Amino acid sequence: MSMPRRSRGRSLVELFQRTSSQEQTGLSTTSTIDQLLNEAGSFGLYQKIQFFLVGLLAVLPAMTAFNYVFIAATPDHRCQLNLTNFTDTFQIQSPEHQRYVNEYIPLIPKYRKCYIYVNISGDKILNKCSNYVFDTTFYNTTISTEWNLVCHDLHLKAITQNAYIMGTSGSLLSGIMSDKLGRRTTMYSLILLMVIVLNSTQLLMHSKMTDTKKLVIFTISRFLTGFAQTTYSITLVLLLEMTSANRRVLASNILSYFYTLGMLKNSKFRLNLFFLLLVNQVS
Repeated sequence: MSMPRRSRGRSLVELFQRTSSQEQTGLSTTSTIDQLLNEAGSFGLYQKIQFFLVGLLAVLPAMTAFNYVFIAATPDHRCQLNLTNFTDTFQIQSPEHQRYVNEYIPLIPKYRKCYIYVNISGDKILNKCSNYVFDTTFYNTTISTEWNLVCHDLHLKAITQNAYIMGTSGSLLSGIMSDKLGRRTTMYSLILLMVIVLNSTQLLMHSKMTDTKKLVIFTISRFLTGFAQTTYSITLVLLLEMTSANRRVLASNILSYFYTLGMLKNSKFRLNLFFLLLVNQVS
């Protein structure tokens, strides 16, 4: 049976009076905030609703943090052959195609993906690739296949990921913003920034700009996305501040489950495992 509102108010006043008397007598006491949370309810309906709503926001940073594994995947590849009778593909099309591959593609694994033999004055000379063909068994199109970020341009792909890591270091700035503007205002602002950046990048990637300009825009987008992703740490602090000390481990674990949900694919087994862990943790 819940405590009447008036009697609860008197109990809170008595709590402040007891805390003041303990401080005056020099007795050790826990923080006033923790005492108030224990008195009002350490993990009641309000906290549960907030955890659910804020947990949904934590799904988006997880999706943007780990989607790079798929959008920048580098499938198996080799140099593209300059054939006139048919279009070259990574998959072998015929015995004749296999003969061309054996003739112009080096057998040494060190050179097989990035070099090709070129006939110059009757001599076969090893040369760098200018175009590539990719294995489409698992990936159709990624930034590596679309912009040829392999072999001698592989460092450009690393720059895009480094830009994201530099953006996540902006957690220092987002921490200052959350203290000045408030946790929720900063959290909503970062989520809005992430949505705007992701949608703008999507539109620009389908424009008629050159691949070089698209790569620059994508790198800037990764930096801003990394900065916006720091909203997860703010949500964690926000939820811990509204939970008593004996429930903060549970609070952080529940938020981690929502973050993990953003990493999951459409797998019934993984979703069932997620909810099983959530129920066990709450109980």
